[in-house]
Formats: sequence, structure tokens, C-alpha cells
Amino acid sequence: ESSKRGTTNQREKIKRKVAEHRHKSKKEAKKNVQWKSRKQKDPGIPNSMPASMRAQVLAEVAEQRRIVGDLLPSIGPRSELT
Repeated sequence: ESSKRGTTNQREKIKRKVAEHRHKSKKEAKKNVQWKSRKQKDPGIPNSMPASMRAQVLAEVAEQRRIVGDLLPSIGPRSELT
């Protein structure tokens, strides 16, 4: 049975490496596109809003989403931008 004692330098070095690894993995996860939700965001239009205005606002939101959807494929992946 050997002792698990180590120097303070070794202990701090391990802490530093762990923190560095976590930082790097989180940064990579942010760059990954798959983590983003596929579920569309709720536009936040209340049901108490008059039906005609509600339909108009929903149509505007749908139009904006369509425009963004048309633009995104033409831009391409991020790696080509840099």
C-alpha cells in the first residue's frame, strides 16, 4: 500500500488541467450546431388578443421565419466564413 500523498504542485496542476479541459469541452459544445433546439420558440402572443390582430401577427412571424429559413442555407457552414 502506497500513500496517495502528492506535492501541492501536483495537486494544483491537476486542478488546472481539469479546469482547462472543462473550459475546452464547453467551448466545443457551443460551437456544435446540434445542441440548439429544433422546437420553434413561442412568439408570445396571448389568446386574449383580438383574433384579427393575432392572425396578422402570426402571419408576420411566419414570414420572418420563412425569410430566415431561406437565407440560412445560402450562407453555408461557419467554417467557410472565416
